[in-house]
Amino acid sequence: MLIQKVFHVRQSLDKARERLSDYRYFSDRFGAFLRGSCRLEFLPTEESHQMLFQSTGGEVELCGMMELLPIRDRLTEVQLTIEYEIQTPLRRTLNRLMGIVNRRVHREIVEMKRQMDDEGTPQGSARMAPGQFAAAPFSSLAAAPSAGC
Repeated sequence: MLIQKVFHVRQSLDKARERLSDYRYFSDRFGAFLRGSCRLEFLPTEESHQMLFQSTGGEVELCGMMELLPIRDRLTEVQLTIEYEIQTPLRRTLNRLMGIVNRRVHREIVEMKRQMDDEGTPQGSARMAPGQFAAAPFSSLAAAPSAGC
């Protein structure tokens, strides 16, 4: 399955990159959305505005990329692409029927955005443009399994 999200954070490009590249912050946010079934690691890249990651071990094969683009002073666009394949047939079927992973990723992004915008204070609220998922929950039922990342 493929998930693509675009959102904005109220931080400079450098500060957003620093915060998102902190392994603990990133892995807490995105490693947890699969409830500990995989660990994430960053991959090397020559592009300073890109962060590549993949899963190691676990029941989920996951890879992705985050691109950071400056919009203006203290506003950065984050383009997140995640491709994942659940290895367990029962969990894969449940996810396709109920869209569990897509909803969980959306909630994690909203919370991450809130924390980055407000430095963790409860005074602000996260606002996102309507998300666009690459696949609807029922559209993949007839599709053949993908080859993975």
